Amino acid sequence: MPGIPVVFFLAAGAALLVGPKGLLTWPGLAAAAAGTLFSVRNKYFWAAVIGAGSAAVSVAAQTAFGFCAWCGLAAGFFAAAGLGAVAASGNLPRRLGAAALVLAAAVAAGSFLAYAVAGPGGARAVQPLPAVAGTAAGGSVTTTAKADRPSTSGGKAVLYISPWCPNCERALRVFIGRDPAGTKWEPVVVPQSDLRAGEEKLRALGYTGDVRSEASVPAEGVPYLRSADGRGFLGATRCLEWAQSNL
Repeated sequence: MPGIPVVFFLAAGAALLVGPKGLLTWPGLAAAAAGTLFSVRNKYFWAAVIGAGSAAVSVAAQTAFGFCAWCGLAAGFFAAAGLGAVAASGNLPRRLGAAALVLAAAVAAGSFLAYAVAGPGGARAVQPLPAVAGTAAGGSVTTTAKADRPSTSGGKAVLYISPWCPNCERALRVFIGRDPAGTKWEPVVVPQSDLRAGEEKLRALGYTGDVRSEASVPAEGVPYLRSADGRGFLGATRCLEWAQSNL
């Protein structure tokens, strides 16, 4: 029985290691290691607390900063580990223990399904678009709670991107090549949980200006450009057309 929560804790740790790194990655890995240790030592109460607590913290963070597929997968594994620890404790009647195991399996399966639907880059609301549709140090990083707030920044155009979008990189290479300091445009990484990965990509491409992050993009996908006068350009081709005329 201790093998059940151990497997789920190890799976949660693996998901955190493979996925993009963020503020809660290392605490999450520590929680996975502690949960594994408690499970091996048959201290199921603490294993259950760690599993449930880690899942709750992950869900709360994603609610605040945006969905992350790898984080969601890890949260599902933590929840399943907590349920598995309760079932393994032997303090439940056999039927309730079996129900807890079934629920743990369902949570894990649901996490896999959410990951399969969303992909490694985040929620479906931030899907890369086809090309045609309707590191230097420096700069600062800020976050904004809502993408539908005024999205211009000091009279600059705003380019919404995802670090996992090939056509976003195609657009970024041109934007950065023409204006690496971001004097006439500013990148916005969506969702906020991908801010670190987005900034790393921008710096690797030679961008030296400021970086912002928002929870979602006010369009059907990325890349999406909103010019200083409020016009929207969806898809890499239209974004590049704007860049050729304005940068």
